Amino acid sequence: RLQEHRLEEMTEFGRIQARIRPGLVEFVDHCREREIPVEIASSGLTFYIEATLIKTGLTDIPVAAPSASFDEDGLGVLTFENGIRDCLMTAMCKCERVWRLRREGRKVLFIGDGNSDYCVASQADYLMARDALARRCDREGIAYAPFNDFYDAKRFIEALA
Repeated sequence: RLQEHRLEEMTEFGRIQARIRPGLVEFVDHCREREIPVEIASSGLTFYIEATLIKTGLTDIPVAAPSASFDEDGLGVLTFENGIRDCLMTAMCKCERVWRLRREGRKVLFIGDGNSDYCVASQADYLMARDALARRCDREGIAYAPFNDFYDAKRFIEALA
């Protein structure tokens, strides 16, 4: 079927093109050693995120992101599963992910780089930002710690202890 073929092509593209910021494995290991949960909340599609995680061996990290499905004409459609809420501004409601964790009594560090992260930037207890998100936070006066890679995030977590 056309739909299955298109998803296979997109998954293969993700597997080849996936780029990972340095230090992700070390950051996740550091968090796990301290029983700090890690979740990926992204407006990107699950096939791309999962392809990236396969490259690192971190396939057991929970992922909250929209999935791709296809209509009868083979056109892509975003689908939201497993309690993920749609957001008219950023595709997926990342704020809800933070609110859920905070209701559980957790402090939340959000790490982001894009415009789709702006809404949630003011909801997290701690924020690390770069690129478009950092520029927007600078304009709006939202405090954040800059980061280049996940080694920076690991050092940030260490400094909180």
